[in-house]
Amino acid sequence: MTPDEEELLNLLNTSPTILKITHLKITSIPFIPQSVTNIYCFGIETLQSLPKLPDSLVHLCCQNTNIEQLPKLPDSLIILDCSNTKIKKLPNLPLNLEHLICSGTDIEWMPEIPERLKSLRCSNTRITSLPTCPKSLKRLECSGSPLIALPELPKRLDYLMCANTQIRSLPNLPETLKILYVNKTHIQSVKKLPKSLYSLDCSDTDIVELPRLPPGLRCLYCNSTKLSKLTRLSLTLQSIDFSNTNIKEIEIPHSLRFLRCDYALDIDTYIIWQQKFSKERQITRHNTIKEELMQRAHKWILTR
Repeated sequence: MTPDEEELLNLLNTSPTILKITHLKITSIPFIPQSVTNIYCFGIETLQSLPKLPDSLVHLCCQNTNIEQLPKLPDSLIILDCSNTKIKKLPNLPLNLEHLICSGTDIEWMPEIPERLKSLRCSNTRITSLPTCPKSLKRLECSGSPLIALPELPKRLDYLMCANTQIRSLPNLPETLKILYVNKTHIQSVKKLPKSLYSLDCSDTDIVELPRLPPGLRCLYCNSTKLSKLTRLSLTLQSIDFSNTNIKEIEIPHSLRFLRCDYALDIDTYIIWQQKFSKERQITRHNTIKEELMQRAHKWILTR
């Protein structure tokens, strides 16, 4: 028995409520006392399996391990984080589960989602489709997976990240949505944006035109698209990137703090913007700009 295995056994014999063994180098756990409600064994790269889980378990975090299969999950489980493991299949999910994180695994399909689930994070998996989302779901992350379509979105959803997928269109967006990331997808249009939207990233897509932007939008990233114009910008907008687009003209709101427009606006227009707004609004242009613009901007700074 190694010193780490001995330390683990001594800890288990104390019947703890919280089992945190992230510092140990072990390949397995011999048993877990029924007293345990929280298990934290994340980051143990040598850990290959878990024993039977206690009936009272509420939180299981086994991310960044070499676990290939999960044991039966107790009905009491509320939070499950098995991200960045070698798991290829999830067991049946407990009805009380509220948060599921299985990103960075080889999972190919998702079992039925419990009605109480609030957060689902399944990015960078092999999932090609998602089951029906429960009405309780508020956060959905599925970026970097070979998804070809999204299911109907629940009305309470406020966070949707489906970047770098094969998705070609979006379902109706809920009015509660605050964050929307659809960058690096095959989406060509967005029908309507909810008024509650706070941040939108549609960069690296084939979008030609955006609908009317929400009044409370703070961040807009539409670089590397086919956009040629932007309708009325939000008066609360703080950050915008429309680099590598056909946009040549835009009205800046007083709230703006960050601007990136590489290879979009012509050089003279940008210099005028700098002269008019740089002191008041601290507008910044990213340093990956044409050499000519850098030289002219430098001369202007020296002579102002």
